[in-house]
Amino acid sequence: MFINFWIFSRFTVDDAFITWRYGKNLIDFGVWNYNPSTFDPTQAYTNPIYAALSIVPAALHWNVVLFFKFVSLILAVSFVIWFVRVRPQAKLPLLVFFAVPATMIHLFSGLETFLYVVLVFALFVALRSSRQNLVIAITLGLFVTRPESWLLVVLVPLYLSFRKTFRLGEFIKYFIYLAAPLGIYFYVHLLLFGQALPNTFFVKSGQFFVGVNLLFWLLTLLPLFVVWVLGFRKLSVFGALFTGAVAFNYSTAFLSMDFAYRYVFHLVAPLVLFVIYLLSESEPRARVAGKINTIFRNENSNKAIVAAALVVLGAASLNPEVLVTANYYPKLLAVHGELGRMTKEISKTEPIRAISIGDAGLLPYVAELPNLDLYRLGTHLGAAHGISQELINRYEVDFAVLRGYAHAEEPIRKALRRRGLEFVCAADFGDEYRLQIWFKKSSLELREFCDRTNAQIGVGEWALFVKNVQQAPWSFWK
Repeated sequence: MFINFWIFSRFTVDDAFITWRYGKNLIDFGVWNYNPSTFDPTQAYTNPIYAALSIVPAALHWNVVLFFKFVSLILAVSFVIWFVRVRPQAKLPLLVFFAVPATMIHLFSGLETFLYVVLVFALFVALRSSRQNLVIAITLGLFVTRPESWLLVVLVPLYLSFRKTFRLGEFIKYFIYLAAPLGIYFYVHLLLFGQALPNTFFVKSGQFFVGVNLLFWLLTLLPLFVVWVLGFRKLSVFGALFTGAVAFNYSTAFLSMDFAYRYVFHLVAPLVLFVIYLLSESEPRARVAGKINTIFRNENSNKAIVAAALVVLGAASLNPEVLVTANYYPKLLAVHGELGRMTKEISKTEPIRAISIGDAGLLPYVAELPNLDLYRLGTHLGAAHGISQELINRYEVDFAVLRGYAHAEEPIRKALRRRGLEFVCAADFGDEYRLQIWFKKSSLELREFCDRTNAQIGVGEWALFVKNVQQAPWSFWK
């Protein structure tokens, strides 16, 4: 676990800066928008709670990455202390959970993933103990954490009102408790952005449907088998309906930034935590052992299994995929962060009214300039009508960074040429990931940046990992 902390707590995903930009724009420019302007109002975040929290570091002039690293630490420590206090027998399984590289990656990513997992788990615990007020409070918290939770506006009232018979009066009562605040939430966003739903719904949802793909996503429901075996039938059905509906949505959506299987983690992690919670009681553990006739009756066998799992998970921390993840944020600082800083400096002498880069957080965050998101997540006009010559001109794009496939971005290249931009140089970020920089004129400073970046990144992932891992992770909390 501590090895994973050292390696992965330095990880911060680029998308986090998309959300954090709202707090910065509010404090620095007085607008609540993806861009520091009132043009093209867009809700590019899906986690209002982190967008609201980003106001704090912006207002106090604190480093936003450092602030959210401490938020992650406080969340993790508080959760572990509570879990161990109520379930002392869960120490070893909980250790295994945190020894999984994905857990540490999602804890420190800067996104709401771990908070969402904890709240969904807490909802299962509250439903099991039939604490209606706590269930309502947790559900309201989930509403402002991730949009998947909006399904609960119906599922939670159904669960609470179904006791031997269905009680319509109770269903209506609980539905109003949840639907009224959710309706206000939608209305506020309608006033702010002209759309009640996040822009991701217009870009990512309902892209395709493949039956085999859905079967893969439904495998995430497997932990509910243990909940069913333990006799919590109604809770198992609730979990299957909620998780299954989200899994179906994921199977039909275009899921970008799926680092460390983030969306699978959304589904599986709360269920795994709930199973750990249930099996930490001696009676349920014995019941499961008796029904499936395994070796889990023996406490020493449990410890041996946990130890073996820790060894496997520790080794998994060094596979090629997580190696790339470990190098991700140092590279992001060196490439996106540095290019954003340079763009901001260039704009002081060369007028840059707006930049254009696809689905980017850190570069526009540092540059403090309007950004036309070529991947449409940060522009509702782009999501509704596509990225056109007209939209590029309306944004008054003076600086652009392309990083897609040559054929797919050829219309954008033509539009940039018509606007008077030219290709300057390309900076490597990773395999098949090049930042192609376009500006109004050739720039020696930009070409030197590309050469310097290509030399640094070109040494390979392993060499970068060895170099970065020698530095304390908190040295990258900036």
